[in-house]
Amino acid sequence: MSFYPQLSRGYEPYDSNIANWVLYDTLPQLPDMSQRPRSFRSLASTGKKHLMKDFITDQFERFRYKVDQPVDNGRDISLEEFRKLAQQTEYEEEKKTSRKSRYSSYFRKEPEQRGVMLFDLPADASVCDVVSRVRGGPIERVVPGTCPEPFLEVHFLHSKSADSFAKYARTGLFVVNGTKPVVSRRPFELVKIHPVEDYVMAAATKNKATRVIELSIPFKAPSATSSSGKYPKPSQWYVSGLDITDIRRDLVQFGSIVEVRPVIATECTISIQFMSIAESILAMSSFSLYGTYHHTKYRGWKVEYGKDPADVPCFNV
Repeated sequence: MSFYPQLSRGYEPYDSNIANWVLYDTLPQLPDMSQRPRSFRSLASTGKKHLMKDFITDQFERFRYKVDQPVDNGRDISLEEFRKLAQQTEYEEEKKTSRKSRYSSYFRKEPEQRGVMLFDLPADASVCDVVSRVRGGPIERVVPGTCPEPFLEVHFLHSKSADSFAKYARTGLFVVNGTKPVVSRRPFELVKIHPVEDYVMAAATKNKATRVIELSIPFKAPSATSSSGKYPKPSQWYVSGLDITDIRRDLVQFGSIVEVRPVIATECTISIQFMSIAESILAMSSFSLYGTYHHTKYRGWKVEYGKDPADVPCFNV
């Protein structure tokens, strides 16, 4: 005799429903089947009455919930409506992942575009030869490259300088060693990646920092008067202790040097042109910091920022 018929006789009002609802695998197993309950009242005669009572109550509540809360299988969707929903989902996903095109940046002037790129450079031209022909305003940094062909990126400190130089190059007056390089504006996306550092802009605004540092050696030149009527002796104008190679070796550790050249001034002065303003700021801090190697070696020398060779106006044609 099975367990279920005897259990169901204690619940006459629910006989027809419980037959499809009781889960036999979840019934508590009693070691002595002679003690199985024959009715709801007979639960008190078992040692595990609380287990059976909880089981019956739980199963009854589950059955009543199924009857009161029917399952909502949703509504039927037509094939055409399903196709529209799929297309809308694909459009939303593509809209999130796709990148917005910025073709207008290549043809429209942007206020942040302060960089230009120079292509088709002559093979015998150095960075110094190209930078010495650039005009329009102070340069923040110069970045040379060789892939896929030699090129040069010139980043001006201000966007107005880049606009002025680009307009000047279109006139055909920008010539390097007899060759007219191709000048194009740097893409807007790349300019936004490398903005001017705050400390560089602050130093350029307050301290007039540039890529050029001028070193003036202390030297007392002999006085020349018209009454003597003689050309001064060359030995009197000789400056001892001035080694350009040694100075370049001391300053190249701060960055790449574009050029070292003499300056026409009342003192014996040379200018060192770096690739960027940040490198010249680092070198200047080493000169001014007490106890450093450069401060000790060049004590008594006059160190200051010089004028950028590109900080000259462009010709208007």
